Amino acid sequence: MRTFFLISLVLACLGLTITGCTKTAATSGVPFHEQSLYNYYLGKHYMGQGRLELARQRFAMAKDTTTDTVFRARCTREISMVTAMIKTRRLGTHAY
Repeated sequence: MRTFFLISLVLACLGLTITGCTKTAATSGVPFHEQSLYNYYLGKHYMGQGRLELARQRFAMAKDTTTDTVFRARCTREISMVTAMIKTRRLGTHAY
C-alpha cells in the first residue's frame, strides 16, 4: 500500500512537471509595438478634437517608434493628411 502511494505520488509529480513544460508563452496577437499604437491612437483622438498640431506630433512619434513598414506608411499618410488640414485651416482664417 505504501509503495503504491509513493509510486502514484511520483507519477503525479512527473505528470505535473511534463504538462508545465509544454505550455507556450502567451502572445499578444498585435504585430506592432504598444507605444506606437498608443501614439497612433492619441493622434486619432487629437485629430477628432481638432487639435491638429498635437495629432501631427503623435503620428510622428508613432512613425518613429515602429519597425513595421506598413504601419510606418500609414503614419506617414496620417501626417500628410493632418498637415493638409492645418494648411487649410490657416488659409481659412486669413480669408476673413
